[in-house]
Amino acid sequence: MANDGVMKTGKRFRGFLLLQNMMLKDFVREGSARQSLGREEIDRLCRLEVLNAAELARWERDLFASSDQSTSQQRRGGLGARPTS
Repeated sequence: MANDGVMKTGKRFRGFLLLQNMMLKDFVREGSARQSLGREEIDRLCRLEVLNAAELARWERDLFASSDQSTSQQRRGGLGARPTS
């Protein structure tokens, strides 16, 4: 079903964002420990991490809303289905 493809894509994108945030955290941690990043850079990268987390939450909310809508439409008989009298 098309919904399965959307869910797989959503899981891949979620994994990408999680990996990106993990790598960003590691980069900031290492840069801070080696003192190769300035305070301003660290603050900016930490804000980026927060924005990524917000984007992940938005993506999941939209994906699950789309999934729920698709499931309820399937239960009702598909898109544009109207009861017959």
